[in-house]
Amino acid sequence: LQLEGLKVLEYDSIQIKFTEILAPDQNLVSTWHIQTAGRIGSLADISSAPQITVGNADSVTVPIYDVQRALSLFTERVTLEGLVTIGTGVLRADRTSAYMQDASGFGINISDFTLHDELQRGVKVRIEGNVSDYNKTTQIDPSSITVLDTLELPEPKIVKTIDLDGPKYDGTFVKIWGVVTELYSTSPGDYNITISDGSGPITVRIWGTTGISPDKVEAGEDALWVSGVGGVYATETEDLYQILPAYEEDFVIDLNYEGSLSKVKLDLPPYPFVPDMGEEIKIKFHAGSVSNHTVLRIFDLQGRIVKTLFDEDVSVISQTINWDGKDQYGRRVNLGTYICHLEVVINRNGKHKVKTAPIVVGTKLK
Repeated sequence: LQLEGLKVLEYDSIQIKFTEILAPDQNLVSTWHIQTAGRIGSLADISSAPQITVGNADSVTVPIYDVQRALSLFTERVTLEGLVTIGTGVLRADRTSAYMQDASGFGINISDFTLHDELQRGVKVRIEGNVSDYNKTTQIDPSSITVLDTLELPEPKIVKTIDLDGPKYDGTFVKIWGVVTELYSTSPGDYNITISDGSGPITVRIWGTTGISPDKVEAGEDALWVSGVGGVYATETEDLYQILPAYEEDFVIDLNYEGSLSKVKLDLPPYPFVPDMGEEIKIKFHAGSVSNHTVLRIFDLQGRIVKTLFDEDVSVISQTINWDGKDQYGRRVNLGTYICHLEVVINRNGKHKVKTAPIVVGTKLK
């Protein structure tokens, strides 16, 4: 629900009434996440979010989404109920670091120094414990675990690689597709693989305890389907988000992938720009496929290179580059017409495509 354009003056209050709401089929506490903002401010959560309890207050279940959305509200022991997506002994062999997900569509880490072997993929459990944040990972420290059933794991939600570059899917079981742009070993059996679907890169973190082997994967050549939970590696200076696959079936090479040039495109504004007035021209291009080598240059009408604006294998296939009208030595170019030249090459087979467009550099008339 989003109420747009609603104004509440100082000391005023607002009352919202909902009717014909169906009660859930279990004891549940739901949190109402309300954000407000001033006339020109940014939306922010109110200081105390209201909660509604349905059923027996002594044994209510909390949706994991609410815990992930507003962890500070849950200072006492909570009860979570859901399906185990990553079991004990897979990501860590010396302690429990498992994951569960509930009907809200979001997941959470289960962390304990004791090994809970009953936590295996596909097991439905009820867990009581305290929730907390540890190095930007939301987790529950279980005081009791009850096995309820064994069920088939639902298909994970398919998201873009750029969607995982943030905390939204912390602990949530998702699936991504992307072309491998980088692969390296961090220690024997452990790997970091960078993949992108063209929206932006994300790291696939493979722990040696999972038994997953990327030996047949080549950077710039292969694409992967990866299922796993969203995670983060927090350092003192930055948070590095990643996806954590845990089983061999979570890591699949896409045998149908091959690079493409069909969508290569170059787009420039159809009017002169005036560097003398501090203007820059926005040059938009589409590189066709991830990992295609893309070179964007400016030439004069005699075919001489004025400046190279971009020269690399792409992980983001649709980009905008600004040119300020200066050459490779930082000198402002003369008035006249120039050629914007885009060349895209598929690394795996050498096929290429070229797109060109004119750029007119003008000046302000006195």
